[in-house]
Amino acid sequence: MEPIIIVANICSAIACIIMVAIGFLKKKEQIVIGQCFQLGFLGAGNFLFGAISGAIGNFLGVVRNLILPKSNKPMMWKIIFIVIQIVLSVCFYNSTIEGYNGTNDVAFLKIIYWIPVLYTIILTAVLDTKNVNVFRVAIIIAQSLFCFFDGFYGNWFAFLANILTVLSNGYSIYADAKAAKKANA
Repeated sequence: MEPIIIVANICSAIACIIMVAIGFLKKKEQIVIGQCFQLGFLGAGNFLFGAISGAIGNFLGVVRNLILPKSNKPMMWKIIFIVIQIVLSVCFYNSTIEGYNGTNDVAFLKIIYWIPVLYTIILTAVLDTKNVNVFRVAIIIAQSLFCFFDGFYGNWFAFLANILTVLSNGYSIYADAKAAKKANA
């Protein structure tokens, strides 16, 4: 295995541990801070794997998570981050034709390549919500999409973590609902 792939997997493994742990956090602010660390490591891993659109989305996610929750103009920032993600993804599209698994059918790549853009749109749309479970549902949807992206690039740590993140966030939603039902009983 090439040294760059080993380093990429180490970055992904660290990010994945953080990603799964985030699913058990109770406050949205804690989730957002944890995501900054997770996205930084995932971005580095994606860059090393050659998954440029994923790296762009991850690094923009860190900046988004630092700016958007403190902004008094969240809609403006949401639009800015989504447009930046789309523009940069278009600019770097050609550098992502070949993933870790080798050259792939370009028609298939056109679909896979846009998953980070969808991820950005989904999480950016709900980042300012006050309901932590709405945010968790968005994470579940976004991470489910990233299963395909990470599998395509051979980022198996992230693939597994995506599945575990979906499960940990689903469990947290279930636990919150169970606690709310018990409190109302």
